[in-house]
Amino acid sequence: MAYIGNPIVSTDFPKDTFTGNASTTAFTMSIAPASVNAVIVIVSGVTQDPSTYTISGTTLTFSTAPPSGTSNISVRHLGVAGIPNTPSAASVVATSIADGVITSAKFASGQTPTFNGIAFPATQVPSADANTLDDYEEGTWTATLIGQTTAPTTPVTTSGKYVKIGKQVLVTFGFSNVDTTGASGPLVVTGLPFANDGGIALVGCPPMLYSLPASGNYNVWYIVSGQLHLYHISNNAGWNQESISAGTGKYVWATVTYITG
Repeated sequence: MAYIGNPIVSTDFPKDTFTGNASTTAFTMSIAPASVNAVIVIVSGVTQDPSTYTISGTTLTFSTAPPSGTSNISVRHLGVAGIPNTPSAASVVATSIADGVITSAKFASGQTPTFNGIAFPATQVPSADANTLDDYEEGTWTATLIGQTTAPTTPVTTSGKYVKIGKQVLVTFGFSNVDTTGASGPLVVTGLPFANDGGIALVGCPPMLYSLPASGNYNVWYIVSGQLHLYHISNNAGWNQESISAGTGKYVWATVTYITG
């Protein structure tokens, strides 16, 4: 006969058999029935009324001890109590969870969910979606202080730190008490960890006080061909590159934010 749906599967009802001794009233079954009505109890061939026994978990207790006999007590289970379908550990995938169903109400009162962080791939997978964060990275980089005309006689380097969030990069570096003897020309810092967006980018620019007193002077960093150049700007006036100062005991500290390509 044809049928619709999954194939029909049949199975035996579980059965427990015990031996009475006219004194024992409690017997341990192999499974826990849902109630006294979920089993058929037969003693010496006589079906017992459910009022003559109780069930607690897997324990079957008679109000009167069954008589002696070999395997004269039979318990036929009419079914198995429902077993929750609990997924095994690490078996639930994202596609099995409906969108928007996990809310703060699902967490116990006073509990805050903890996470181990969001892991991004070591190599960025760029996204064209303006609302998608596709990269995060922290690390160190080697900053080198040079003069655009000539570099210091002894290379001047320091270890800086960076944080990259999407296309935004924040870098820090500090040259402390360094020797720039032999250097000349505009001050330049090389070694940026990521290329900037475009050939020239203004970074760390302070407010320009146009139409206010022309006494304000500022230093700003430009990125030119992947290198940091320090410029000196005066309000209502032009700008010029800062020259490196050759000698001992020199300091250059900065935190710069720029945009990558």
